Amino acid sequence: MPDIYTVLLPVLIIGFILYRRISRSIGFQPYKKRRLIFRMCLFGLIGVMVLLASLAHPFSLLLDAAGVIAGLVLAKLAIDHTKFEERTGGLFFRTHIWIESIVLFLFLSRIVTRLVMIYTIEKSSQSPEQLQSQFSSPLTAGVFFLLVTFYLIYYGNVLRKGTRMRQKAA
Repeated sequence: MPDIYTVLLPVLIIGFILYRRISRSIGFQPYKKRRLIFRMCLFGLIGVMVLLASLAHPFSLLLDAAGVIAGLVLAKLAIDHTKFEERTGGLFFRTHIWIESIVLFLFLSRIVTRLVMIYTIEKSSQSPEQLQSQFSSPLTAGVFFLLVTFYLIYYGNVLRKGTRMRQKAA
């Protein structure tokens, strides 16, 4: 019976994250400066912490750099396709659904892969050293840095463009 809880809890958390992400990716979203700043600070802080943890593994730094480059490319594409609208409720913006879907797919596929790996490792009888080597995946860090870079650059650009549009309207 406890095995179902080790699978159910992560599935519920991922389902909730997926629901929130999809609901924010479809349609126009309200421009809220404080929310964007908070997200940028959060992504930046977590990114620095993960980067400091990866300094011990040179190969991980290589995949971190690849993730940053891929994040920059996706952010540039998303920035080029972002639409802003002034409505009665304020300023709204819309992300490009396909670019957001790609980022979301990469994130979810990596999480599902890690959960499957954790579940199969849990069933096997490996030593703690072997388990530690399984959990420190450079590919996961690379995908994470793709996300961090994408959202830092994208939210920064939305913040900059939104502030300009608000100043022009005033």
